[in-house]
Amino acid sequence: MQAVSLLAINLMILITMAHWEVAFRADEPYRDLALGGKVLIFAVVYGFFLLFCGMPRMLFFTANPSKTAVGIFFVQTGHYVWSLLDGSAWL
Repeated sequence: MQAVSLLAINLMILITMAHWEVAFRADEPYRDLALGGKVLIFAVVYGFFLLFCGMPRMLFFTANPSKTAVGIFFVQTGHYVWSLLDGSAWL
């Protein structure tokens, strides 16, 4: 049962990222934005993403605690959000 719930959580993350990719593709890019601005935008979008997609995964981690798994989750989702912004927000 845990494998099915973990698969569902990962599928939810992938569907969300695919939706965001399509929804934000036509937005105006932020040209000439400094690294500080990019990091600020990333932090806001990443916090919003974790608000919706991070909670089910964190509940899963409470049943199966692993610092490595939590670290990999944050790196993986951070990469997804940065890649989304890299392709749409600051070309």
